[in-house]
Amino acid sequence: MEDLGIVSTHRFDEFLVLGFSEKWLQIFEDPPKFKVTIEDDRKLHLISIKSVYKK
Repeated sequence: MEDLGIVSTHRFDEFLVLGFSEKWLQIFEDPPKFKVTIEDDRKLHLISIKSVYKK
């Protein structure tokens, strides 16, 4: 597994904005989109809907 850093959160009006490190742009061709789930243990999971692009 590759460590991509910490995802920071910011509140903007009624939205929660996620801030990803620049490493994400090196791994994905375009800004990634995610499927979002909350598991029974109440943990948030972001699952990429597109495979990574390796240069």
